[in-house]
Amino acid sequence: MDEYFKSESYLKYLKENCNQVSGGAHGRVGGGDQIARHLINLAIKPNDQVLEVGCGTGRVLDILAQVSGCIGMGCDVSSSALKFLEDTRPPFRGRTRVLDSHGLAAYATSQFDYVIYWGAFELVPQRAHLLELSRILKPGGFALLGSFKHSNPHPDDTEAWQAIAAYKRKLIPIATGDPIKFEQMLGSLNFEVVERSVFERKAHLVDDKFTVDFGGAKTFSEAIYKVRLVEHPPCAKEFSHFYGE
Repeated sequence: MDEYFKSESYLKYLKENCNQVSGGAHGRVGGGDQIARHLINLAIKPNDQVLEVGCGTGRVLDILAQVSGCIGMGCDVSSSALKFLEDTRPPFRGRTRVLDSHGLAAYATSQFDYVIYWGAFELVPQRAHLLELSRILKPGGFALLGSFKHSNPHPDDTEAWQAIAAYKRKLIPIATGDPIKFEQMLGSLNFEVVERSVFERKAHLVDDKFTVDFGGAKTFSEAIYKVRLVEHPPCAKEFSHFYGE
């Protein structure tokens, strides 16, 4: 998987489909206007410390700056995407780093008010990243986890099942799960679910058609979680402590 996300083919895909800061959906990728609506809901202030994990070419960081005045930081596994970001979006020069096997260990404890995953949370080792989030977020800080994919969407949601099969066929280890178990894990790390934007069917994500609730066993295709760290749990350690260097 890492080799694909570090490839020039992936950078080409990002530039063609995931770089626009305004407008509607582009194919099967949500548009900049959709991202802006969800970022505005976070009520981020200009002086807040914000990290985007999986920032790609920087469009979410760019949109965040436009809607909040906040110049965030970003990390990604693709060094070529980060170079493109810094070459084309000068405000973020020197504010990105390659996300390597150390995960988020380079960031300090209680460094951030917000951490954002947009279209990236399903592509990371989620337990390891949640451990790191429980460390690098300030108590009272928020994370936007976009997105969590249900392992058992509606039987007739053909698009959702086809997408899961396509990831497996391409050997991309997409994370899916049970929302109840996931929310129990969040609770064990002292996160509380502030709200959950539920896209009941796969097609609803691109259309930004969602309902908001506060967690539970509802069946859906995927959901974006807004969670708050109440306090650092005793087990909050860096990625390398649990998973090696």
